[in-house]
Amino acid sequence: MDASAPPISPSLPPEGALCAEHPDQLAVATCARCGLFLCEDCRLPHPEGRAYCMDCSERVETRFSVPWETRVHTGQGLFSAWWETCRDISFKFSKSLQGVGKGAMAPALAFGVLTYSVGMVFYLPFSMGMQMLDPTLGDEEKTILLIVMAVMLVFLPLWSLVAFFLGAAMYHPFFKLVGGKGDFTATLRATCYGLAPVIFYVVPCFGWLLGGALTMITSVYSQKYAHDISGFRVVGAWFIMFAVMMVFFGVVIGLIAVAAGLAG
Repeated sequence: MDASAPPISPSLPPEGALCAEHPDQLAVATCARCGLFLCEDCRLPHPEGRAYCMDCSERVETRFSVPWETRVHTGQGLFSAWWETCRDISFKFSKSLQGVGKGAMAPALAFGVLTYSVGMVFYLPFSMGMQMLDPTLGDEEKTILLIVMAVMLVFLPLWSLVAFFLGAAMYHPFFKLVGGKGDFTATLRATCYGLAPVIFYVVPCFGWLLGGALTMITSVYSQKYAHDISGFRVVGAWFIMFAVMMVFFGVVIGLIAVAAGLAG
């Protein structure tokens, strides 16, 4: 087949067809470029609904193909697509996050807000509950904690939306400083999808440990693919950002202290 020819329309393999690479598994898709029969492990879906084999996927533009963004074309349910995206990014981040920087802002924000809100809805009550067990807290302090938790839960979606924009705005200049190629939308999309493991905060006691550890990894990979730089540069950009912030706040605190001393 001519490499410059447009991909053919996707089609299902004949009933009972076997995967070309794994003859012990049934084929679930046909490569849209070469027609090869593909099992679930070999199928590399793209947002427009097409599927490619490994060789052909390297010859077409890398696109973000998590279920959350392909569900419109595949007909997958909202909850199923959301959960599979959280799972795949958390445990198959090297494959799932490729092309994460390409696409619209809205679906990434929707995914990020939903995932963060669900995770924190379970984590906040658990965290507050542990604090309430502190015998040194009086009734007034406990009441304040309950009010704070209620307010945070009510405004979780709005807060997470604002936090994604602020976080991306802080990160973006430093990714560009270390050679990042993505634009602000790419940084924002990577920030939203990189937090997919927060869903594990729903697991009591140790869920935040698992979710937190995985989030550190997926956040590095998401920005790596969004900006086409190495993971070391991603970490370096974060380090520079935190160093700059520490210096900035140190100067501000110093100026406040000097001003207070002069006023006194």
